[in-house]
Amino acid sequence: MASTRKFGQVSLYDAPRMLAVVASLPLLLSYKLVSSCWDKNQKHKTWQRVLSDVATGHLSRMTTPQVQAAVGSSLDVYNAFIKQAKLTSNIETLDNGLQIAWIGPKRTDRVALYLHGGGFTLFAPTCGLPFLHHVQEQVNKKGSPVGFAVLLYTLHPEATFPTPLRETTAAVAHLINSGVAPKNLTLIGDSAGGNLILQLFSHMLHQHPAVNPFSLPPGTKFGGAFLMSPWVSLTGEDPGNSFDENGDSDVVTATILKAWGVDMMKGIPEEQHMYMEAIYASDDWFKGVDQVVDSVIISLGSWSNKFHPHHAQSELIRQKLGVHVDPFYDFFFGKAPKNLGELTPRIIGWMADVYKTD
Repeated sequence: MASTRKFGQVSLYDAPRMLAVVASLPLLLSYKLVSSCWDKNQKHKTWQRVLSDVATGHLSRMTTPQVQAAVGSSLDVYNAFIKQAKLTSNIETLDNGLQIAWIGPKRTDRVALYLHGGGFTLFAPTCGLPFLHHVQEQVNKKGSPVGFAVLLYTLHPEATFPTPLRETTAAVAHLINSGVAPKNLTLIGDSAGGNLILQLFSHMLHQHPAVNPFSLPPGTKFGGAFLMSPWVSLTGEDPGNSFDENGDSDVVTATILKAWGVDMMKGIPEEQHMYMEAIYASDDWFKGVDQVVDSVIISLGSWSNKFHPHHAQSELIRQKLGVHVDPFYDFFFGKAPKNLGELTPRIIGWMADVYKTD
C-alpha cells in the first residue's frame, strides 16, 4: 500500500539541513579538488569528474523527501533535460495515466526502453539522460536510428512494490502493441532500473501473484538488455557485498543505500524478496531467461553467477576504478567530454550490433 506521505513533501523544519548541505558544498569541492592529487580514489579522475562525483555524494546526504524536493519529479527531470538539449518534448500518456517520455521522435522500428535509477525514490542521477542522448546519436550515426523511450514510473512513497513492475510490464506491452518487434526492443536500466529489468524477467519466468501475466509473442525475445550497476541487494546484508567494500570510494555511501533499501523492502512478504533482491534468488531462478532476451550486458556485480549460467550470451563488464553507474557522471555538465570511459563506447557498439540484423 502506498504511503500517505507525498513525493518531495518537506516543511520549514527541513530548510536548515538543506541549506547546510548546499552551503557546505563549495568548500568541500575545493578541498576535494586539491586533495585529489594524492587521494587514491580520486587522482585518476579529471577535475570535472571529481566535481560531479563529490557533489552527487554530498547532496545525497539530505533525507529522501529533501532530495526529492531538490531534484523534482521524473517529469521535471525530463523537461529540464529537453530544454537543455534543445529538443522537443514528446510524452505519451497511456490509458492508465502512465507516461512514456521520448528522447526525440517516437519510433516503432527500433526502440530502447530506459528504466531509470534513483532507489525507486527519484529520477537520479539526472545526467543519465544526456548519456542516453549521446548513445542514441552515436548509434544513429552507425546506420541504425533508434528511438529512446523513458518510462516515468511512479516513485516512492506514492507507490511501492510491485507497482513499478506493474507499470514496466504495461509500458513494454504498449510498445509491442504499437508495432515494436521484440527483437528490435532493448531494455536499459541503471541501479534501481536494472533491478526493474530483473523484476520483469523474474515475472516472466515466475508470475508475480499481484501483477498481470506477461509474455512475449511465441518464438520471440527481447533484442537485448543492458544493466548498469543493477541494485540487487537492497538491504546490503549479503556477505562480501559491494556496499561495504566500496563504500568509501563510491558516489553514494553504503549507509545511505542501505537506508533507502530497507525502506523499499518494508511490507514485502519474504517469499517475494527474490523479485527485489536478485542476489538472494535460488540458483535456478533465472533458468529460461535465454528464451526471454537475446544479448545481455551487465556492468559490475558478482551476483551475476545467478544469471550467467542460464544465459550463455550474457557478458559481465568490470570497469576498473569505476563507481556506481559510472558512465553517467561523464555527462554531469551536459555534453560528452573528450575522453569517455571504457564502458560508453562498448555500449554504443553493443547497441549498434543488436540492431544490425534488423
